[in-house]
Amino acid sequence: MNTQEILSEFINVIPLKVGGQKEVYRGFHSQLGDVAIKIAEPSSPDSLERLQREVMLLNGLSSEYYPRQYKFDILSDNKVVIVEEYVESQP
Repeated sequence: MNTQEILSEFINVIPLKVGGQKEVYRGFHSQLGDVAIKIAEPSSPDSLERLQREVMLLNGLSSEYYPRQYKFDILSDNKVVIVEEYVESQP
């Protein structure tokens, strides 16, 4: 699955940040509302493992200070897709 296929689930997709290892988009999902879509390509197996641990930890939080996470997938090419609640803020 490539980036365009991932983003095809959403409408009104706009890029927020596209860099070397991570792409961040804002989009709208019919069931979830406004979301942030993060597509990352970890540089090593250790980076992928660290990211998995971080996501598992943050999924257990229920906090007004951290956006709700809706989706975390590891694709066959080791790219990672995270879909979370969009929070209007400054980086």
